[in-house]
Amino acid sequence: MRRKTLARATALCALALSASLTGCGGGERDGYVATGAAGRGAYGPGPVPPKGGVELVPLQDATPTPLPARSPASSSAPANGTNGTSATHSPRPAPANPSGSGGIPPTRPPRPSPLPRDRRPRATPRRPPRRHPSRPSPPPSPSSRPTPAPGPAVLGVSEPRREPADDRWCERVTLTFTNTGGSPVTGGTVTLGTHIVDLFGIDWWTVSSAHALPAPIRPGESVEGTWTVCADAWRVPPGLRVETRDVAVDWV
Repeated sequence: MRRKTLARATALCALALSASLTGCGGGERDGYVATGAAGRGAYGPGPVPPKGGVELVPLQDATPTPLPARSPASSSAPANGTNGTSATHSPRPAPANPSGSGGIPPTRPPRPSPLPRDRRPRATPRRPPRRHPSRPSPPPSPSSRPTPAPGPAVLGVSEPRREPADDRWCERVTLTFTNTGGSPVTGGTVTLGTHIVDLFGIDWWTVSSAHALPAPIRPGESVEGTWTVCADAWRVPPGLRVETRDVAVDWV
């Protein structure tokens, strides 16, 4: 039993010594150690594709993990096609890009620095819209003005003009009537007051008499009327006379 164990240990030491001598050998290319027999379907240096329905699934990490530094002896692959696989580490598959496309993941563009206040564009003030003054509306023409309603009749009378008559106790009295209102005078009455006086101007009696107006009198029209007024004969003895002084007018 001890002999078998010693023989195995000796074989392993010899194998390790030959592998180290082969890796340190000179030449233009770096040496490598073949760990299996080269046969049919062997691949050269580089990643070995999976077999037997095995699929490579990319890692979910968004940032790629940096690979460890490789020594010059182990990073270079043999130039000539020698059967067997490389003893160096195979590169890890690149992580999946979140955007779904290969390449470097997109980065946000840097924000532009704000401009100083003296270089900022100044807003141009807007001019207020011009307002044209509205023209005043023309005054209405005289024909378009409503006609005022006519006012009532206003009748004016003048001072009585007296003239002697044939008898001592009578005289003729003339009056002028003027309508200054807006309506015509269609009728009315004028009342005269006749006084009986003596030579000294003393008033002894007053006799009143009513007379019809000379109607109609239109607005703005003037009309004259003359009447003969008399007193009783026995009221006017010799030395007395008649004078018509009072006038009163009623019209419709």
